[in-house]
Amino acid sequence: MTTSLFSATLFYATTQIFMPLANASEVALEKSSISNCESVTLVRKNVGNAYKGSVTNDDYSMSLVIPKGLIGWGGVAEDAPFHGFTIFLEKADSSSACIVFDIHVRVNAEDKPARPHSSHRIKIKNISGWQSINRIITKGEDIVVINTALSYPKAGDMIDSEITMIVPKLKYPEKKVIYDAFISSFKISATR
Repeated sequence: MTTSLFSATLFYATTQIFMPLANASEVALEKSSISNCESVTLVRKNVGNAYKGSVTNDDYSMSLVIPKGLIGWGGVAEDAPFHGFTIFLEKADSSSACIVFDIHVRVNAEDKPARPHSSHRIKIKNISGWQSINRIITKGEDIVVINTALSYPKAGDMIDSEITMIVPKLKYPEKKVIYDAFISSFKISATR
């Protein structure tokens, strides 16, 4: 079974406790090792392909828009296959706030993204999925983690995508606006 780096970190790690935000839909009392962006992605600023503005990928029949002034970093060699990118939301401290976009073809049926108990169903345009919003207190930091998982068929395959934001709680309202604009820009083409 293959699992994205974020999924492996979120669902199988065991060090800190999730606490719900006041506006989160359900209580999440799961454990996690998430402490910042470096704990969920190997991508770093200025490494790999840089994505700006509208990003289209024909392999996944998808497009989305990176918000103005931000850059998505691929973190791998420029000729490597596309599997997403990370947007760092803070100029000074790239590890404190980010959006991790991960996309891949589902290889086995059992690799379907695991839906956490604390999630609720969502629909973005014509794509169904789920979203969880959780608060984590870890190493003296108060962090919010939003995870949105979307799946859709393409030419006999299933495409799975996870869009995750890690952000300090104090910056959550400001960064949530960016996250919502980013996920709402996600589109799949009619020729799938």
